[in-house]
Amino acid sequence: MSRLPTTLLGMSLLISGCDRLPESLGDCVDLACQQRWLTAKMDEKPGDALDAVRALPAGMDRETLIQVMMVDWPEHTGPLCKALTSNQVKARCESLTARPHLWQVDAAAPESGPVGAGEAYPVLAVDMPPAQHPWNSLAPMEVECSDTWTQNTCIGQQAVDWTYKSKHKDAWLICLGADQDKWRYECFFQISEATYNPIKGGGIPGLAAEMCLYSGFYQDRCLGHLAGKIGRWAPAATWDDPERWREIERTIQQVQQTLQTYSPALSSRWTALAWAYAMDSAYAQVKRPVGNPIDNVGFPAMPHIAASVAWSLWRAEGHRAQSLDAWLDAFNTAMERREVDPGPQPKLEEDNELTKSWSDTLPGEEAIEWTVYRGPMARRAIGNEPKGDALICILEAAARNPSPHRASLFREALQHPDPLVRWTAARLAAQRLPAVMRDVDPSIETDPLVRARLEQGLAEQDD
Repeated sequence: MSRLPTTLLGMSLLISGCDRLPESLGDCVDLACQQRWLTAKMDEKPGDALDAVRALPAGMDRETLIQVMMVDWPEHTGPLCKALTSNQVKARCESLTARPHLWQVDAAAPESGPVGAGEAYPVLAVDMPPAQHPWNSLAPMEVECSDTWTQNTCIGQQAVDWTYKSKHKDAWLICLGADQDKWRYECFFQISEATYNPIKGGGIPGLAAEMCLYSGFYQDRCLGHLAGKIGRWAPAATWDDPERWREIERTIQQVQQTLQTYSPALSSRWTALAWAYAMDSAYAQVKRPVGNPIDNVGFPAMPHIAASVAWSLWRAEGHRAQSLDAWLDAFNTAMERREVDPGPQPKLEEDNELTKSWSDTLPGEEAIEWTVYRGPMARRAIGNEPKGDALICILEAAARNPSPHRASLFREALQHPDPLVRWTAARLAAQRLPAVMRDVDPSIETDPLVRARLEQGLAEQDD
C-alpha cells in the first residue's frame, strides 16, 4: 500500500506540476515535480530515492525536500539529516528519525497508518475514561514556525524548549496547537520526557506522568519510558546506596499518586512495571543474588526482588541438577544474604523467546492475580503464599535460561500440591519443553485451569 505524504504542502504539490515523471529527480524542473517523484519512488526503492536527493545540488530545494521527507518518511530520512545547514532543523530531523513509534504501523490495523505499532507496553493496557485537565480548556499558544510543512514538528520542538525553561504550562498549551492528533500526542510525549530525566537532574515525575496521559495512542509508550528511566536509575543490588533507593521510591510514589487519581488499575500496573525495571537493573549488575534491596524499599518492590533473585540464581546455578525444594532453599539463602560490592558487574543477557510469556488468557484465568515480570511485555502469577510465589519465580527464571536440568524440574513442578505452581509449570513447559508435555495426562489433573493449560499444550504439540 503506497503511502502519500500527510502534510498540507505535500498534498498541494501532488495535485500540481507535471503529469508525467522524469526518469531522474534531477530532471524535475520544480519542487512540485520533485515531490511527486519522491512519492512514487519512496515505497518502491527508498535507498535509490535517498541517493537521488543526495545528488541534488546543495541549496534550498534539497533542504526543503529533506524537511518534507523527515515528516513523511522519518523511517528512511535519518541519513539525510546531516545535509541540513540549520542546526535547529537538523536537530529536529535527528529527533524525528530516532523515534520509531512515529512510523511503525499497528499490524492489527495497518489501514490506520503509521501511528505506533500497537501496545508497546501491554502490561499497562487498561480501560480508562479520557483524562481531563484544566489547562486543556485554555486557548492553544501560537508559536512562530517558518516552514508550513514542518509546523507540527516545529511545535513539538518549541514545546520542549519551554519545558527545559520550566515553563510547563506554556509547553502544554503549545502542544494543544498541533493540528493533527499524531503530532499533538507526540508533543505531549516529548514534553513528558523533558519534564523528568534523572540523568539531567530529575524534574517533576508526577507532571511527566500527567503529560503522558494526554499522549493518546502513545500513552503506554510514554508511561513505559518514564518507568524505565526511573527504574534503570537503580543502584546495583550489592551497592550500599540507601539514599538512591529512597529517591527512587519517592519518585515512583509521586507518579503512582498522580495516576491513582485517573485510574487505580493503571497506577498499580505502572508501579509494578517501574519496580520490575528497577530490580532488573539492580540485579543485572551483580555476580550472585543478594537480598540487600529488601532493607531499602517497601512492599510494592518485593515481588520484583523475588523475580530478579530467582532469575539471577538460575543464571548462576542452572548447571546444577536440583529439586524444587533445593532451589527453594537456595532462593531463601539468597534473599537472606547481604553483601556489599562497590564495583558493578557486566549486564547479563537472557533468552528473550518468552518475552510475552503469558500473552493469552484462557477462560477462568482472568481471576488469577498477576504482576509484571521483569519488563513491559511479560507477566506472572502471584503465589498465594511466599513459598509458592518463590517457586513461581524459579520456574519463570528456569524457562528463560537454557539448562539440561530444566525438564526434571518442570516434571516435579507439575506434581506440586500448589495449583498455581502446577499452572505456571504447565504454561511454561508448553512453550519451551515439549518433551515434558508428552509425558502428562490432563485427565488426572484436578484443577480445571491447570488441566486447560495441559490440554492446550498437548494440542500445540500435535500441531
